[in-house]
Amino acid sequence: MKKLLASLFIAASTLAAAGTLQVPLDKTKPYPYDEQADAKADLRTAQAAARADGKKVLVVFGANWCPDCRGLSHELINGETAKIVAASYHVVKVNIGRWDKNLDIAEIYGKPQAKGIPALVVLDQEGALLKKMDGEALDKVREGHDADIAKFLREQADKKAS
Repeated sequence: MKKLLASLFIAASTLAAAGTLQVPLDKTKPYPYDEQADAKADLRTAQAAARADGKKVLVVFGANWCPDCRGLSHELINGETAKIVAASYHVVKVNIGRWDKNLDIAEIYGKPQAKGIPALVVLDQEGALLKKMDGEALDKVREGHDADIAKFLREQADKKAS
């Protein structure tokens, strides 16, 4: 019995420690969120471009460690979604790190990342919030419902600020 309890204790300790380990990213692979970027400057640049050409600004909150964020990033540059994005949006990817970066920017737009990442925010040419799609809604990316994201982006492309 003592051996069984000792084994269970060791197993439980190992599992608890495993949950806190952070595996470093393989920096040789392409990751969509520039960890050195100045997100505020990127937003200003996108807003200026949007005012000049009439497109919207699509702000994508995410992190390189997040598989769903990487999947959404891939979706935004491929297929049907990519065509919508290219025609209607200036994209700004905002790295939130491990919930410790650029949270002040997320605060401005109502904390779209509060229910998880990735999260999207659509802004008009003047920077007014048109719509956000939080992490909970974007779970559909993982489930393969990228048509829902294309539909969301298409609907927002023609929407005016209220």
